[in-house]
Amino acid sequence: MLDREGRHQSNYQKSTFIFGIEPKWEDPEFANGGKWTVSSSKKAILDTMWLETLMALIGEQFDEAEEICGVVASVRQRQDKLSLWTKNAANEAAQVNTMPLIFL
Repeated sequence: MLDREGRHQSNYQKSTFIFGIEPKWEDPEFANGGKWTVSSSKKAILDTMWLETLMALIGEQFDEAEEICGVVASVRQRQDKLSLWTKNAANEAAQVNTMPLIFL
């Protein structure tokens, strides 16, 4: 993510999760969960994906919104990642419906 001067911080992670859910696999909400992850080597793309994903979550633009627990953006030296965490990996239809268009 960009800092106030417009530079990217290295080894940085930012997350937004449903109230009461902790962003760790040990949380009971993730016992059967999964995640969609997209990677990018272009720093500006992560900022756009992060913003668009948050806006889609706030605007309830996902067909299976109840399956989504949170989103994580990770800035790394070589490659950035954006992950959408879901509740039930076994429900394949719901998993596919939660995949945001920006991941395609």
